Amino acid sequence: MCIPRNRTCHGCQVFTLGSDLISWSWRRVGTNQAHSPSVFTYGRCVEGVIYYLPSSSRTSHMVMMSFDVRSEKFDTLELPCNFTGRRLVTYKGRLACRNINIERGFWILEDAQKHKWSRQHFLSPFDGCDLMSVGTCLNLKGFTHAGEFIYAPDRFSRSFYILLWDPVRNTCRRFEFKGLADNGSVNIGVEDQGISMCVLHIFPNHIDSLKAFATLCNQAKTTGSGQIVNPSILD
Repeated sequence: MCIPRNRTCHGCQVFTLGSDLISWSWRRVGTNQAHSPSVFTYGRCVEGVIYYLPSSSRTSHMVMMSFDVRSEKFDTLELPCNFTGRRLVTYKGRLACRNINIERGFWILEDAQKHKWSRQHFLSPFDGCDLMSVGTCLNLKGFTHAGEFIYAPDRFSRSFYILLWDPVRNTCRRFEFKGLADNGSVNIGVEDQGISMCVLHIFPNHIDSLKAFATLCNQAKTTGSGQIVNPSILD
């Protein structure tokens, strides 16, 4: 799914992967409401439905849009009352969003058809800690399959760390990353948009696999379709 950012759109482009390489192409799918996606929002896919937070073209207020990958249909969901956040996460297999005005709590989507949300409260692992003393401000970015809270900085830097907090055991695991980029790479910006490229994105529970890609490469060798270079490297 490809959708333009920072401008009003009435549809998106959809690319479907399948066994027939010849039929691969982009198709346009219309939306049920004109909206303007922002580069500062974070979408999530839960059970084949993509959720994201654009602005409504009618009211200029934030709305929640969903796109069902199977039916290729858009829908609009009601946000929780007084919701002011922009970050969506996945919590125990369900969509969740955090209100930036409330430190210890987030909303969980219980029923998308009925627009039903529930509120989840949690204790903070940083009570009594001065995060600024270590030069890092950590924010909740998501959750692991084991139920651990993922805390990470908003900005990418040469060296940083993330924390995984287990609310049941009240324990923390720390992972440090060093020397990932030089200062020049970190400070690169997009000149025409004035947007820094050093924003740190977190993708919890992601597992890389070349199995499906290897299958497509083998099909390309057999049928002669597609333009995949040197598929033998995946044999």
